[in-house]
Amino acid sequence: MPSSTELAKKISGSLISAPINISHSQSEKFATQLTKISHSEDVLTELSNAIGKPKEMESEDEFVERAKSTLANILRTKLIK
Repeated sequence: MPSSTELAKKISGSLISAPINISHSQSEKFATQLTKISHSEDVLTELSNAIGKPKEMESEDEFVERAKSTLANILRTKLIK
């Protein structure tokens, strides 16, 4: 089972590659900022505390989906500030 940190890195990578309608330079700047925020100790700790370990009877795919959703909410909160 991957660690929370490994999952956060995977998830943030998939969020960054999602299509958005902005210029290439804006996209690169946003991706850099998002990567920096999503890999910060603060966010990784918050994610780890929020998702914990997989729930009983939770598949790996379900756990990853829950982690993605949680990370997206954390990042949304951080980016709105």
